[in-house]
Amino acid sequence: MLISIAFVTQSDPQTTAHNPNPLSDATIRLVVFVVIVSVVFLWISMDLYSMALPSGSNTFFPVWSYESDPNSDLNDDDFPPTEDPVWLLGIKYSSLHELDDLRSDVKSRIWITYRKNFVGIGGPNGLTSDSGWGCMLRCGQMALAQALSIRHLSRDWRWTKSFTLESDLQYREVLKLFEDKRNSLYSIHQIALMGASEGKPVGNWFGPNTIAQVLKKLAAYDKCNDIVIHVAMDNMVVIDEIS
Repeated sequence: MLISIAFVTQSDPQTTAHNPNPLSDATIRLVVFVVIVSVVFLWISMDLYSMALPSGSNTFFPVWSYESDPNSDLNDDDFPPTEDPVWLLGIKYSSLHELDDLRSDVKSRIWITYRKNFVGIGGPNGLTSDSGWGCMLRCGQMALAQALSIRHLSRDWRWTKSFTLESDLQYREVLKLFEDKRNSLYSIHQIALMGASEGKPVGNWFGPNTIAQVLKKLAAYDKCNDIVIHVAMDNMVVIDEIS
């Protein structure tokens, strides 16, 4: 099954779908539309890290892992009690009545952030940290990681400390795609070097369109996940272009 992932790269948060022909199962099998991930974990980073995660015992993963620190948990005041709904990637929660479910969902999202002490990008003398310039690259990784998580695990899947089920093993396979090393398809290395071929030297900031175009090119080499990334321009997703 071929999955089409659409990135809308304009600044206007309102996007529209234009469908000149009636949509039917015969014209499109499945479309996963990904809105760039709202980085709900950024405030956590201020408490846990100083700009970049050290390599520690896990050199390659730029992902915050509850497995690596079993005593870690969200704070008691992470979601203040309110009558207003809390939305997380399309699912509505109540912080008064569904706090445990909300926390479980937050823990199950793949959060990718700045790292340091990884293998140099482009060679031994290359940059070994993306602190200060890798923000959009990491956001792109998170958006794609979320899409792949839905692709393989479904939106209802939840992370647990027991990696025994087939779905948990598939989760690890998704994480491996984003390891901080050259031979991981969607690593900071691959993204930065592909950006260099697009005129963005390693260490320069990316804009939303640049990261979307780079991921689109890298996805062409992804033979395992069977996905195509479509970059939607002008704040519009045209169904015929992705069917």
